[in-house]
Parts: sequence; structure tokens; C-alpha cells
Amino acid sequence: MMQRILLAGSLLVLPIVAVAAYPDVPTDHRSAVAINTLQSSGIMRGYPDGSFGPEVTLNRAELMKLLVESSGEQPDAEYYSECFPDVQREWFAPFVCYAAEQEWVSGYPDGTFQPGRPVNTAEALKMLVGSKGYAIAVPDSATGTAPFGTGAWFAPYISTAITEGIVDARAFRSVWPDSPLPRSRAAEFLYASMLQNGHAQAVLSGDDCIGSGMTTVTVRYNKAGDTTDTQLAGTYADGSTCRIAAQFNPYRTGTSGMDDLLSPLLLPDSRLIEADNTYTMPLSADGRAYFVHATFDPYLNADDGALWELRSGTGSITKLPFTIARPYLVSPDLHHVAFVRSIAGNMSRLEYADLTTGKRVSVREVPNPQSFFVYASSGSAVGGFAFGTGNTLTYGLYDSSKETTVEDGIVQYAKISEHTVDLSTLILQ
Repeated sequence: MMQRILLAGSLLVLPIVAVAAYPDVPTDHRSAVAINTLQSSGIMRGYPDGSFGPEVTLNRAELMKLLVESSGEQPDAEYYSECFPDVQREWFAPFVCYAAEQEWVSGYPDGTFQPGRPVNTAEALKMLVGSKGYAIAVPDSATGTAPFGTGAWFAPYISTAITEGIVDARAFRSVWPDSPLPRSRAAEFLYASMLQNGHAQAVLSGDDCIGSGMTTVTVRYNKAGDTTDTQLAGTYADGSTCRIAAQFNPYRTGTSGMDDLLSPLLLPDSRLIEADNTYTMPLSADGRAYFVHATFDPYLNADDGALWELRSGTGSITKLPFTIARPYLVSPDLHHVAFVRSIAGNMSRLEYADLTTGKRVSVREVPNPQSFFVYASSGSAVGGFAFGTGNTLTYGLYDSSKETTVEDGIVQYAKISEHTVDLSTLILQ
């Protein structure tokens, strides 16, 4: 019997399984957390010989079973049957017929469903997006949600999957839409959708860190094979500690190693205390800290990253409704952040966000070679903008085609002009 999982009005509790459940999925397998968690929840199962078959390609019938089970539904086999000429009363009929009724999936022009046909990545994301009821996003190359352009039939579904956090656009550096979908990647997509669909608290839990007095947050990276998980812990003035979160890695990219992790959002002039893959940083005066779900090194440029807020007073960890890019600058009180985003058409955009409200606005866009920053020799970006008194943001425009100084390995571009914006006049959305 299928295990019913309540997704509406309740928190989906995903047990974190560290022990290898299958001989072909060792603990250092990049999908081990997703596979073992879904297995322990009764959503995804192995084969009779005890193996999981992580590289075995899923077919359409198998994927329908996963999507229906993860939605918490138990379709009646007597009612949900005989919905296609090739879907009658087989084991998969209730899942296929229920999914078809919900319009998650449809048949082919000849009227068949072809349950044994292998599923590719684009088809799987379309079905997954449909099963979760997400509003279909408009593909936009400027926002990075259209890695294969906007014209393909699958573009809206890939865009939606990226927007909803099921997969990161960076995944498509190594995964193509027509790539066969192995069981391991299906587990990653499904696990990520559960975390991003309002249930990230099941893993990102601050229940043990409620109350005032926390002074620092420690971020520790635990690497095992091709998978690196993040653990967060809080420290109080008396030296006591609490666990904020563990095993946060919802597999949103196709890369491995020190990528797709939580890295601290740094306060101005702050320095991380580093030891054994552990980074410690202070909290703001009112007990807030922020983490970027992006590239490991907090000093280097990165693709857009999701931004998470920790409030130590309540133990809450919340995903903010916008992504952040580097370089960025945070105000000393951790209320404001400005950052530069590269957009389509060889443009750069300076954005401002209010961290307390989760709203943002575009301040200005400029075409290359104009820019808002200078570059260090290491390749890390240094922003040419600063928060001033009276709720203002001052930024400079630079000509990246004209180098003005080279000192201690730092290359600075020629400054074109300087501007000051009254942030109170901006309309944030």
C-alpha cells in the first residue's frame, strides 16, 4: 500500500538517512541523501535483488508512480484504469490514469501512452512541474531561466523548474533536455521539489536554536566523494552551541565538489574565521544572518544564488523571494544589500534589496564596457558602490575598456561618473 504523505497544511518530514540503503548507492554517491531519504519515506524503492540501479533510465510509467506517490494520493485501481489503449489494468494503470486525469501528462497523437518509453530530462521536468501545480514561468534569457533559448517546447517547463528551485540553470552545463533520466537524477529532482515546495524546514530546522543570545554562526562543509553537505551551528556567549541545520544539499546543479552550497553573506569588512572547512561569522545586532546557496568561495564571482535568512530569536530559516549575485555589499545593520547582476545583451544591472521585507528593485542598467565595479587580479569582483548616511546608495560607473591603475596586482578601471540614489524613493517589488 502506498504511504500517504500530507503536503497541504502540514510539514513534510523527510528523515535524513546517512546509512547506505543500497549496495550500489554508497554514502559518498552524489545522490545518496536524496535516494535514501525517499526510500525511507516509502516514495522510491529498489529492485528485488537489493540494488537501486541509480543509472537505470526511468520509463514513463515508473515516473508516474513516483509523482503520484510523492503527492500523497492513493488512486483506486478499480476506478483509475483503462485510460489509454496501452494502459489497462497493469500495476502502473492507477498512477498513469490518475496523472492523466489531473492533466500532469497526456498521450501521443496516436492515442497511446507508451508506458515503457524512456523519459528524458525535459519530459520529466514537464511532468514534475505539472504534478506540483506550479504556475508556468515565461522563459527569459535575461534572468537565466532559458538556458536553451525561449522557442523550444520544453522552455517554459525548464524555466519553471529553475524558478521554483527544482534545478539550477548551471545543471544544464552537463545535462541536456534530451538526456535520458536516470533514477538517481529523478530522485534529486523529486527531493529538491519537496524541499523547495514549502518544506525546506524539514531539513533546514532551527528548533534547537530558539532564543536570544546567539553570537556567531558556524558553517561547516563535509565533503564525501562527489557530494558536499553543509552543517550550520550556533554559538552563544557562554560557549554553548546548538544545531541549526544539517545535510542541506537539494541537488540543484549538475556539478560536484565545493559547489551548490550555503556560503555566508558577509557584513562589510568582516572576515571569516576558517579552520578545517569551518567558517564562523558574527550575527547582526538583532540576531540575523544570511546565507547564499551558490558557489563555495564567498569572495569570488558566482552565478545567481538563493538567499536564506536565519533569525536566531525564533529559530526560523526562510528563503527570501529573490536571488543574489556577486559582487554584493551589505549595509552594516544587515538591512540592505546591493549587488551587480550580468544580464543578456552584454548588460550589467545594479540591484538593491531590502532584506527585512524581501523586496528588490533594479537601480540602473548599463551596457558593456561600462560597469559598476573593478576587478582584483584573482578574478574576484570589487563593487564600486556604498551605502551612505540618510538611506542613500552611492555608486560609480567605470569604463572596463580603460585601465587606470595597477597596484599590488589590483586592476582598476577608469571612473566615468558617480551617482547617489535616495533609497526611500525607490519602488521595491
